[in-house]
Amino acid sequence: SCGVLPTMCCVRGRMVALSLLLSLHVGRSLDLTWLPEDPDGPLPYSKSYRDKLRTLCDLIEVPGRNLGPDVEQARPKLQKMCRKLRKDDARQKGPSFGLGRLQLRPLRQFLLLCVGCGLAFAAYKFGWLDTALIALGVEPGLLEGDAAVDLDEVRQARLRRFAEHED
Repeated sequence: SCGVLPTMCCVRGRMVALSLLLSLHVGRSLDLTWLPEDPDGPLPYSKSYRDKLRTLCDLIEVPGRNLGPDVEQARPKLQKMCRKLRKDDARQKGPSFGLGRLQLRPLRQFLLLCVGCGLAFAAYKFGWLDTALIALGVEPGLLEGDAAVDLDEVRQARLRRFAEHED
């Protein structure tokens, strides 16, 4: 009932034809000149390079997809580089410490900063820092008065020395 060219009439046929055309276009338009000759060397840190490589890795991981003779010839090298990129990406995310995908949004970062500043101010204002230092065995006088006395002694010695040179 679709007529002479069933792929042009039927919706399913149109989708198949479109996907074939797109895969042929992608296979012909892939330029691999930006890839390094040595796949064993370090990957460049350029964001655009890594984004291009991620896209290419996604394309070559689809089974049965024909991406052209250049890509098929470079497939082992590309697979090696894709493994290296995945390892680098996993390393950059760092250890999870059980938090997994927890990422702080800017509002949460701001709120945590405010809470931290509030706690630091309270520790200073109410003497929590001195209490903690005493518990650790540090004498609180070392942090307050003794340093001021030493500065006064140094200042007086300097004034005496200048007075001696003026005579």
